[in-house]
Amino acid sequence: MENKNEINVENENGKESNKKNIIVFVIAFLIIFLIGICFITVKYLLPKKGDTINDNQSNNTYELNIYKYSESNSYCLEKGEYCDKFAFSIETETKDAKTLDINNSNYILYKDNGLKVYDVNNKKSEKLKLEDNYDRYSMAFDEKSKLIGIIYYEKDSEYATYYNLSKNKKMYENKYIYINSTDTSDYLSASTKNQSFLLNANEEKEEFTSTDTEEFSCGTSYSVQKLKDKYVYFENEGCEGLTIKNIYSNDKQVIVKNVNNDYVSVYKDYLYVLDNNVVKKFDGTSKEISSVNTNKDKILQIINNYLIYVDSDNYFSIMNLDDTKEKKQIVKWDENKYTYDDFSTYYSKEELKQLNKDSEEGIYLLLYYKDGKDANGNYGIEYCYTTNKEIKEYPIEHEMGGRAKPVLYLYPTKETKVEIKFEHPEYLTTTYPKYKDKWEVVAKPNGDLYDTSNKYYYALYWDEARYHEVNFNKGFYVTKDNAIDFLEEKLNIIGLNPKEANEFIMYFLPILENNEKSLVYFELTDERELNNKLIITPKPDSMLRMTIHIKKVDKEITIEEQKLKTFRRVGFTAVEWGGMLY
Repeated sequence: MENKNEINVENENGKESNKKNIIVFVIAFLIIFLIGICFITVKYLLPKKGDTINDNQSNNTYELNIYKYSESNSYCLEKGEYCDKFAFSIETETKDAKTLDINNSNYILYKDNGLKVYDVNNKKSEKLKLEDNYDRYSMAFDEKSKLIGIIYYEKDSEYATYYNLSKNKKMYENKYIYINSTDTSDYLSASTKNQSFLLNANEEKEEFTSTDTEEFSCGTSYSVQKLKDKYVYFENEGCEGLTIKNIYSNDKQVIVKNVNNDYVSVYKDYLYVLDNNVVKKFDGTSKEISSVNTNKDKILQIINNYLIYVDSDNYFSIMNLDDTKEKKQIVKWDENKYTYDDFSTYYSKEELKQLNKDSEEGIYLLLYYKDGKDANGNYGIEYCYTTNKEIKEYPIEHEMGGRAKPVLYLYPTKETKVEIKFEHPEYLTTTYPKYKDKWEVVAKPNGDLYDTSNKYYYALYWDEARYHEVNFNKGFYVTKDNAIDFLEEKLNIIGLNPKEANEFIMYFLPILENNEKSLVYFELTDERELNNKLIITPKPDSMLRMTIHIKKVDKEITIEEQKLKTFRRVGFTAVEWGGMLY
């Protein structure tokens, strides 16, 4: 009996042991199973940093991720093939949050259960009281790049409205086809199809109104600059304000009438303007402080408070307008030898550092040889008038590049005979068709062109030999990897149509990719017209001229982003694009 009991006890112990083993196995299996589930969830199911929107189910919040171009600090509206570098996330209320406009250094405008602005520097979002159901939005800034308002267009409407952020007020609703900020928080520029305006940004008041009456006029426009605690107003003539006509003081009194030149400088607390061979200095009122007679001199430019000119002894010279005893004769002037480049400018130490220029702070003056090169292979001379009042001389060793492949498209509203001339035909080198005093073509609304012998052209082509250096104080840093997205985005903002943009990209993309790293600046209509004005008859209702300036660099450079205006096609439209290489 004792043996049977012992056997039973052993059996019971065996059963208990088996149960324990089974329990341990089940627990181990469950642990492994749960670890596997967690791994799969983390690895494959949970959204990762860099996805467009991250869904946090626990607190019902989401994230809108902002991307930037590879090796660049330039943000983009949405993730793309080359714009795929994660920058940061903005916490949002909805899954379908969407970026609407970006200012790379300061603000991001986005849609998220309403309209919101994200302050990049302070990392804070603010919900605006403006609705988020409009068709297009853009941000408006003051002279310190502070956000002051939103410009928007209603769906299927060509008219803009301005929303003043500080006053929470809609202004100038559906009155103007174009509204833009100026370099101050107090004024806006605007236009209709036949007039231009300077608007008060704080109360609905037209400060200046042009007398133009022709539809789609390319006539008068207005601009404003801050002068100490006052304003100076400029009434300009030509597309985008090419020539200053009248200048008004803070109290709207005429300071100078019928200026008809662009020899004007606003520097520190004073205004300098050439008026009938006299450079006059004003303090922002109509009161003249001092003047310098230039009757026997050839004026080339005013930079800050310095006059650049050819003096009565025929010397290329510089003079301090505040102290006429401070002047220097730089080099004997030869009209047949030199071309003065009015992209001459002042460079501070910081600007020189950004441009990798190992030279002194001062005013840099560019003279190019008309015949191309000198005996040493240099293309010109860059003179620097330093802050120590010395003249430094730097040879221009590399060809700055003429304007590469400018092409001109013409789109009349009906089949039209068009004549095209250049203000400076002597700058032209290669032309197709051959340019002899003028081009005469028949243009059709789809852009097709036919010469007098009925030969077809899709555009008019030329090269220019004249050189112009831009200082790249503003522009964009572009790398090989983001070149496609960059060109597509900026050309769309500027206003090229798909065909024009496609041809432009095919020409300049290889250059940007070969450079690896580049600085880019877009010279638009007003600057372009100053260098070699296009004279088109009949006159286009709207015209876009655009030159891309490309400078190869060997490292990433921080550059102030250029603000680009969008071109509006109305009526008979002319479009030109080209480029310049450095």
